[in-house]
Amino acid sequence: MPSTKVKNGTKPSTKVKNGTMPSTKVKNGTMPGTKFMVPITKDHFSPGMAMVSYANNFWTWVLPGKSHFPEPSIQILIKPYYKASKLKLVKMSKTISVDAKLSAKLSDGMVDANQRWDVPTAIEWMSQLAQFHPLWIEEPTSPDDILGHATISKALQPMGICVATGEQCHNKVMFKQFLQSGGMQFCQIDSCRLGGVNEILAVLLMAKKLNVPVCPHAGGVGLCELVQHLMFFDYICITGTTENRMIEYVDHLHQHFQDPVVISNACYMAPKNAGYSASILDESLSNYEYPSGAKWQEMFSKGIFPKPTNTIHTSNAIFAYHATNSINVNTLKTSAGRSLDFGAESTTDNTYCDK
Repeated sequence: MPSTKVKNGTKPSTKVKNGTMPSTKVKNGTMPGTKFMVPITKDHFSPGMAMVSYANNFWTWVLPGKSHFPEPSIQILIKPYYKASKLKLVKMSKTISVDAKLSAKLSDGMVDANQRWDVPTAIEWMSQLAQFHPLWIEEPTSPDDILGHATISKALQPMGICVATGEQCHNKVMFKQFLQSGGMQFCQIDSCRLGGVNEILAVLLMAKKLNVPVCPHAGGVGLCELVQHLMFFDYICITGTTENRMIEYVDHLHQHFQDPVVISNACYMAPKNAGYSASILDESLSNYEYPSGAKWQEMFSKGIFPKPTNTIHTSNAIFAYHATNSINVNTLKTSAGRSLDFGAESTTDNTYCDK
């Protein structure tokens, strides 16, 4: 399998529809507790290779008191762990230019608006931030506004800024329209947003046809465990390349999975076991079962969460019941006086309806 050549620490850029993708620099490492993008290569089948990763909003998550960290100290702290960083731009502040300068100086930078801008605002802000050469702007406007993304992409193309989106796309048709309109230069599929693996494969094939790299959205709720399989498949069976392909990584909750992802020197390592790597440990399921699990009981006793009441809320009915008894569903009525049919029957002397 061909590997991605790296020269002088910089991966060659790749031409994409509606513009040229900026190159991505390669350094070393991962940073626990933050987000990263980690590309897949054949080197995952042999140990010892490090690939690109990025930290998501490193300054506000890891260094909330960044004024207390002089720049040399930050450089020493983060240099071994990640190769690029992404700034969240949801809350604009006077320090954004300072953050952007520092981010650009220490690594390649990306920015994420989390859908908060309209189209003109996105173009205006990114025009001002173009001096820092961000690789992409992620979700610059409403995730459903395909034509808006296309307009933003066209406006930012001369500045060398790409648009990344897709984690909120609900079906392959949306991806088709995003790809055909030129509204995305990085395709960010989500392993759980679409209709299973089959629909995701359709998106991977469309992205391949239109030469748009797939960089999945992931997170610390098992998404990392899932998307690694999709990207290995993309490399082995569809694209045959890893250039500008990256996987987001969050070092959170992996300890609860039977086959957690393995990150070595900023690389996702190929899973050793068959399956989708989504099985949760029996101990974790037992400890966190609500509300009887040991962890929940501990949090209730410490006042971290209030103890559950015996009140059940439905869409149009509120009723209380004795937690240790069953419910006579035939006696349950909504606030409008209509009976609720749950398709089952049991009895109890402790049923109370609002009306």
